[in-house]
Amino acid sequence: MACFVALAAWSRGEEAYRVFTDLQGRTIEARIVDSKPDGSIEVERRNGQKAWVQPDVFSAEDRAYVRAWRVARLFLSDRNLRITADEVRNGQELHYTLTLENRTDLPIRGLKIKYCIFIEVKQLRGGEDSVRRVHGFVLIDQVPPHGRVDKKTEKVMLERTYAQESVRIESGPPITNKVKQSEVKEMGVWFKVSGPALESEPLARDVCLPSWLRDKVEWTDAPPAPLAVELPELKLPPIDPAAW
Repeated sequence: MACFVALAAWSRGEEAYRVFTDLQGRTIEARIVDSKPDGSIEVERRNGQKAWVQPDVFSAEDRAYVRAWRVARLFLSDRNLRITADEVRNGQELHYTLTLENRTDLPIRGLKIKYCIFIEVKQLRGGEDSVRRVHGFVLIDQVPPHGRVDKKTEKVMLERTYAQESVRIESGPPITNKVKQSEVKEMGVWFKVSGPALESEPLARDVCLPSWLRDKVEWTDAPPAPLAVELPELKLPPIDPAAW
């Protein structure tokens, strides 16, 4: 939950205040609100006072924070990193493609993507309707400068289910019909793209297709994989060659 709170704060320009220390040991409590291509950053104190400074006036720890802040800002800005999703259908087969387009001069590295495909299952002959979830996970080493990366989800089949039903007409033999039991329909896909961390808090972006999906369903993580059971070693008695 923390990563999404952080994302919301960033989108409103509400980065947390922190204590910056300069090379003389003097401290101020401020937050970064903007930056320029020349490397300078604009900091804002709690009283609203703002100033442009070069990061090299700060301690090594604070300079590292400024670098992390720049990378995080690149990741969270749709102007810098555009993330879109498309549906691909082939008959009853369905998958989605996630496209990440880097519009900056810097590589964006180490992205982790979780996704969930939501399938609505309607029961036509009694029973309760349900939502089937298909989870997946993708790693992206980097999106190169002014480059793009496309990643596909796994394919899912939108298969209806049928049952055999026998009907007897008057005195004749029974007739067997195939009767549809359920209807399936794709609802959409929800991607969670995790990027760099800032102050140990991972930042994330959500992409839903269609956009209203998050109002209809709840995100659930994939169930944990079953633990491997280690079987005891089976020891056989030695074979006597003379017995053969």
